[in-house]
Amino acid sequence: MGRIWLLYFIFSILWIGFILAYGLAVPLFLLGLIFRPAARAADWVVQKGIHFLMWTQPWYHADLDLQLPEQGCALLIANHRSHLDAFIMLSSIQGIRMLARRSLIFIPFLNVMMILTRQIFSKRGDVDSLLLAMENVKNRLSKGERVLIFAEMTRCEAGLRGAQAFSLVPFQMAMQARVPVIPLVFKNTDRVWPKGSSSLIPHQRVKIKTLEPVHPEAFSSVSELRDHVKNTIEQELSS
Repeated sequence: MGRIWLLYFIFSILWIGFILAYGLAVPLFLLGLIFRPAARAADWVVQKGIHFLMWTQPWYHADLDLQLPEQGCALLIANHRSHLDAFIMLSSIQGIRMLARRSLIFIPFLNVMMILTRQIFSKRGDVDSLLLAMENVKNRLSKGERVLIFAEMTRCEAGLRGAQAFSLVPFQMAMQARVPVIPLVFKNTDRVWPKGSSSLIPHQRVKIKTLEPVHPEAFSSVSELRDHVKNTIEQELSS
């Protein structure tokens, strides 16, 4: 049954995504190149479209507690448990940009939407590529955008307690940019769509929650900032 749910999800992405993305969002993004309000409207269409996509999934049940500043930039640092994490964030926060693997740019149709929605790419395992991506993140934050970085840089194995090691680089960038870090916790999404699984496990309730902002200037080193954010996320995971 789990494979049927996954096929249903993929089919939903294809027909809902094609209609909303290529029927509405892409023309608006292209118009946004010369008329900025159209780009904001396109971001609205993408967010509402993915929200509708998730609403059509009978297997999906989530408790969302997302507290973000009403205006200005936001740097979210999260753990990463499942492919589902990205869908949840895109469906919940209008205009969110995420650090993503550069290999995704080779997937037809998805690559067009990722470029138009201005996602940020980094080659997995390439430190120079990650550093360049962090400069891009810093530039986006300076323009008031909202950016999400999965600090583990990869999904965890199914059932892992706590979080994997966090990369130091995003926290170094946060200190340089002097922007608050908002820890974001994904809980149980790996129970629904585990890493390496070709099926979905329905009716597992997932939880997504933002924690209190962390101000980099309160820490004496980058590693101290990273460890504090990781420990805060792991405490929430264990609660």
